[in-house]
Amino acid sequence: MRQVLITGGTCYVGRALIAALVDRGLTPHVLVRPGSDRTRFDALPRLPVFHVHDGSTAGLARIARTIQADIAFHLAGLYRRIHTPEDVDRLLDANVVFGTRLLEALRDAGTRRLVNVASCHQYLDGGAYRPFNLYAATKEAFEAILAYYRDAGHLDATTLVLFDTYGPGDWRPKLMAAIRGALATGTPLPLPASDLPMDMAHVDDVVSALLHAADLLERDAPAVNGRRFAVTSGDRRSIEGIVKVFEKVAGKPVQRQWGAYPMPDREITRLWDGPLLPGWTPGVTLEDGIRRFLNADTNG
Repeated sequence: MRQVLITGGTCYVGRALIAALVDRGLTPHVLVRPGSDRTRFDALPRLPVFHVHDGSTAGLARIARTIQADIAFHLAGLYRRIHTPEDVDRLLDANVVFGTRLLEALRDAGTRRLVNVASCHQYLDGGAYRPFNLYAATKEAFEAILAYYRDAGHLDATTLVLFDTYGPGDWRPKLMAAIRGALATGTPLPLPASDLPMDMAHVDDVVSALLHAADLLERDAPAVNGRRFAVTSGDRRSIEGIVKVFEKVAGKPVQRQWGAYPMPDREITRLWDGPLLPGWTPGVTLEDGIRRFLNADTNG
C-alpha cells in the first residue's frame, strides 16, 4: 500500500484505521462531507489528507483521479435500527448511491483494490442472507452492485462482516459504555428483555483484519476476491456473560435492570458464523479488551 483512500473515516473504526495507517508511515486520503467533524484526528502525530465530496459522481471521480489510490477502504454508511419514512432516502443515498458512485470513481481512476465493510445484520438467522432491517437490505444491495464491478474486471474486492466493536476512546453510547457507566456510578444497567448473543470485537482486531485484507488483496487476490469474512472476537457470549466479565475485571458487581426497554418484533438470536480471513485470528481476549477499556476511561 502506498496511496490509500478511506470512506467513513470519521466513524470510530475509521478513525482507528487512519491512526494505524499513520503509524505505518502512510498519509491516508479521507473522503468527508462538508461540515464533517474532524476534531477527533487532532491527537494524531500527522493528519490525513481530507477531500470534501460535493455529493456528485463527477466530483468523486475528480478526487479519485487526484489520489490515484492503490486501495480503498469503504467504511461509510448510515445505520438505522428501525427506520422511519423520513430515513428511506438517506439510507439509500448513504448505503447504495454513494457506494455506487465510489465504485465508478475507482474504476475511472484505475484503483484496483477495495476492502468493503458489511454488517452482521444482513444475517437475521445466522445463516444465509436475510436482512434484519432496511439498513441491512441496503448494505446487501450495495454488495450486489459491487459484484458487477468485480465480475466486469474493474477491481478486486473483499468484504469484512463486522459485529459489535469497542475499545479505548469509543465515544458511541453502546453496550460496553453503558456497562462501564453503571460500574462507575453504581446505577442500574438498563438491558433489553432478552439475553441476546453478542460478538464484541476489539477495535485493534478490527483494524488488523482490515489491514490484513488489504495485504491479501495485494499479494494473493484470488484467495479473497469476491468473498465475505467474519471479523469476530472468537469469544461470543450473551449480554449477561459480558456483564460478568466486566464484574470480574472491575472486582465489583453491576446491578441489572432487565426489561428496561422492550424487544422489537425482529431480533438476531443467532450470529453469522462466517469464515475468517486466511492467516488472521483475533488477538485481544474479551477480558483483556475490557481491562483496557476500563483503564482508558480511568486514565482519561
